Amino acid sequence: WPVSVGTYVGEEAFGVPGLLAGNFGTDEAGTGTLSVSWDDPEGNTETLPDDSVLFGIRVRLAGEPGTSGNAWLDGSPTAVEVTDADVLPLPVSLAPGTLSVRDVVAIGGTCTYYGDDETVADVTVDLAGAESDSLQTGTDGTYHFSNVPVDGDYTVTPTKSTDTPLRNGVTTADISLIRRHILAITPLNAPEKLLAADVNRSDAVTTADIALIRRFILAISDTLPGGLWRFVPSDTVYADSRVPWGAPEARSYTGLQADMFDQDFTAIRLGDVNSSWTAPTDGGRGGDTSPAATR
Repeated sequence: WPVSVGTYVGEEAFGVPGLLAGNFGTDEAGTGTLSVSWDDPEGNTETLPDDSVLFGIRVRLAGEPGTSGNAWLDGSPTAVEVTDADVLPLPVSLAPGTLSVRDVVAIGGTCTYYGDDETVADVTVDLAGAESDSLQTGTDGTYHFSNVPVDGDYTVTPTKSTDTPLRNGVTTADISLIRRHILAITPLNAPEKLLAADVNRSDAVTTADIALIRRFILAISDTLPGGLWRFVPSDTVYADSRVPWGAPEARSYTGLQADMFDQDFTAIRLGDVNSSWTAPTDGGRGGDTSPAATR
């Protein structure tokens, strides 16, 4: 293999009995040549299913993104030979592989709270697809995935399962606003407010949501059926802002080819329909100091 693309690390994934690191000749590994010799330690033969892995070779990619080269078996310095149970040679067909350093791109953005654009820290952001990764937003609410291989399909999903204090932004004022909405006195006038009010994720705002929020405020329950948070891409366009149900909660990319910056998300604290949530002043390490919890 070309050492300009990858450097030797070691052997792994041994797939036949008795095959160990000692079966490999590594003196020339620094120049991209490795040899291997194996025979059954019991003097027998081994029959493996089609497509079985005999062994794996690990290399560390060393080239610049976009560089590549062939990896192959060529019979030098050790002849390529396979025999049957009678030690008679069998025909062998060899095909070269490819060792390549794929071009990479980056995906990044910011999680901000709806209504006031306050940044939200400690949001877990997961990257799934051709490459997997996970990170948390900092105090500035940003996330950044670097070295994401091009041409892959990816999904970026933010989640947050707690808060400090636990009932941050959720008060009886929210209950009053939701009741006025249900009674058509003063409808909630933003899709984010409707999503915040639907704490059981029933795709509707009902008195059941009021009951659940009340139990949460009174510390009868420390969670909500729909979780504590919801995130939607900040550039989401609602066909009808009065019916925001089914809003996306992730960003997806197909055959990614270029850097994707400003991939922002709007954070919504379930139960907080007046957008009174505030970022913790102690970096998220404090306890729950809501009146309901300290009474």
